Amino acid sequence: MSAAVLTQPALLALVFAFQSGLFHDVQARCIEFHRDVSCTLRATSLGWCTHVYRLPRVIPSRTLLCQSVSMLSGDDLQLYYPHGGEHDRRFVLHVAIYEGDVAAVRRITACCPRLISEAAIDMAFRLNEEAMATALLRVHGPSSQDARVWCTSSLFDVVVSRGSVAQLQLLRTFLPSGWPKSCLEMAIARRYLASALFLYVFCPETRGHASFLTQAATTGFTALVQFLQQNTSYKFANES
Repeated sequence: MSAAVLTQPALLALVFAFQSGLFHDVQARCIEFHRDVSCTLRATSLGWCTHVYRLPRVIPSRTLLCQSVSMLSGDDLQLYYPHGGEHDRRFVLHVAIYEGDVAAVRRITACCPRLISEAAIDMAFRLNEEAMATALLRVHGPSSQDARVWCTSSLFDVVVSRGSVAQLQLLRTFLPSGWPKSCLEMAIARRYLASALFLYVFCPETRGHASFLTQAATTGFTALVQFLQQNTSYKFANES
């Protein structure tokens, strides 16, 4: 078998491009992390700890306009203490997400799907990298080959808390059911009308009991109540 492979340039290139479970163009990122990235633990002014990673190169900052950085905190990468640190292999994927390198994210997740976590998906959403979020959800979502119980209410809550209907739509595409009732409750509490309407119409499992209407009314969210009153035929048709 090996002799036959050596006579086929296309197969030979594929074999040598995928060594140690990694594509060749991704290996440099892993080597960088294990050999050249240093990590220290620092206390913040708020009293908790965070990891600080020092890179051997500079990359464009996502928070400082027109500036580059060579140090990233665990907060920047959403690798939170105590789970982050110098031995957290997710660093390679999270740095690629931070850099906005969609191609690298796709290559890393193609050969290392287990590096994907809720934190990675949320990070892509937070940075408004919808193409990355789509790639991550496609590889790791419930309809993928890597399907498992992986999504908790925390991911739903952080996406809802941003008030982005576009992100809700994307998340719903890959998670078409099983959303917690806290989603609609949070949208109402934060007065996100567009998000609340989207959740009510397209995520009926978030409605819960009729008490959420009382919550909407008492918080002054009359627009949602008016919408429901004006669309009672739709409401009852979908709840029957």
